Amino acid sequence: MFKNINRTKITTRNNASAAARNICAALGEGAVADRTCRDWLKRFRKGDMSLEDRPRSGRPLESDIE
Repeated sequence: MFKNINRTKITTRNNASAAARNICAALGEGAVADRTCRDWLKRFRKGDMSLEDRPRSGRPLESDIE
């Protein structure tokens, strides 16, 4: 869903909250949380333009029980 976001434009913004508001205005209310946008901005500024989730420890959000 977010692959079409213009990452270059987002990285030029100093305010992650403003970037999140702009994304939500374009894609719909609740499309991205401020915290998620802050994390993306940190990655983009380091040169990592990926929007893929990072592996993390803990219980999975979903289970494959059939």
